[in-house]
Amino acid sequence: MTAAALAFGLGVSLLALAVPRSITATTIASGPAGLSALLSGQRIALGELQESRDTLQKALRWDRPARYVANLSVVELELALAYPDDSPQHATWLTQAEERTIEALKANPADGRSWLRLAIIRSFRQAPSRDIVAPLMTSLDMSPNDHSLWRQRIGLLMYYWGDFSPDEVDIMRHQVRTMWDDPRFRIVLLDAAMRYRVIGRLVGALTPDWEAIKELEAMQRAVAGP
Repeated sequence: MTAAALAFGLGVSLLALAVPRSITATTIASGPAGLSALLSGQRIALGELQESRDTLQKALRWDRPARYVANLSVVELELALAYPDDSPQHATWLTQAEERTIEALKANPADGRSWLRLAIIRSFRQAPSRDIVAPLMTSLDMSPNDHSLWRQRIGLLMYYWGDFSPDEVDIMRHQVRTMWDDPRFRIVLLDAAMRYRVIGRLVGALTPDWEAIKELEAMQRAVAGP
């Protein structure tokens, strides 16, 4: 085979790969405005969720890049949450969202956001605690400093604190201290610790930073009121 023939063959092969990817991207770009709103953190109506899912399903027939599969899992989780907890639709969409998240993680195992979503989905369906803690800790390992994940992560960390292994507790304490260093998240930590009755453990995580503990106690008194 000549160099020219090889180059032509490679060019055709790359073009064949590029066409489905281009169609997938174009389909999603021309999709409903609600999809963009949802992926930027806003809540959207049930009809928009269904339309967004249809758009992603159509796009993924051509190509299945990890981020679009992950986006589909976001939509399916929101669909689950749009129905009552005891409804068959809630259970069905949670199962779909979990399967889709696992598919996305097989393609991109470094995606800390999808690992956290997997932990959240399993928490909603009341899976065994270790099935929740494992992806939660992997999320922490992959994306420890992604502030956009911290609010949801804080709630899970506090709720499942008693299910961590000793090594995981050490990692979690380090994460809690890192979060505390950002003043925006101090009230979030306090709120979650009070809600799940783990204030003592939060104090332990901050020890021996006595200034932090004093501030935590002052915040606690302010929340409790006179």
